[in-house]
Amino acid sequence: MAVPTTGQEWRAKTRPVLTLPSGNRVRVKRPDILRMAGEKQLPDVITNMVMAGVMGAKPSLPDFTQPENMTILRDTLDVICRACFIEPHIVDDPQANDEIALTDVDLQDKIHVFGWAFGTEGEQAASFRPGQVGDLGVVPTGQPVPSDARPVVADQEYMDRVAAKPGRKGVRELGGERTRQDAQENGEAAALT
Repeated sequence: MAVPTTGQEWRAKTRPVLTLPSGNRVRVKRPDILRMAGEKQLPDVITNMVMAGVMGAKPSLPDFTQPENMTILRDTLDVICRACFIEPHIVDDPQANDEIALTDVDLQDKIHVFGWAFGTEGEQAASFRPGQVGDLGVVPTGQPVPSDARPVVADQEYMDRVAAKPGRKGVRELGGERTRQDAQENGEAAALT
């Protein structure tokens, strides 16, 4: 007879420890984006993007290279980091050992957490593939996969299941990074994170 997962086991599975680009480690949880949008905790542009995605439309992002959109990007990264960080958690005036200020988290770490928070199922499952030895790197949009890239090891049942998902997007809308699906569709070896 199957036994339900305990609360402690459940939290351990859904609250991993991430190593950030700075080398710091943080216990995180995925943010409840729909709740955050409904409670107007996200910038309007991001709320509109979330709602478009929920309705099955292709969400579009502002061009974050334009100065007028930098505030939106900053605010979005800050809100997502506050929602994701469990330990240490982010507070306005850190006093305790398990508290930090938002200003303690550098931009690359914020971007990394944002990417993790909005990762696709395939990217989340990547850390569980048999045979993978650490992170494999990212191929920027428009760049070919390096000729010396090693193929990603994945079980065929998982690959078939992911490929069969209706409406599966090949390019991540946020961050402009290519996914494994992009490389597979183009017949390239996928050495991507």
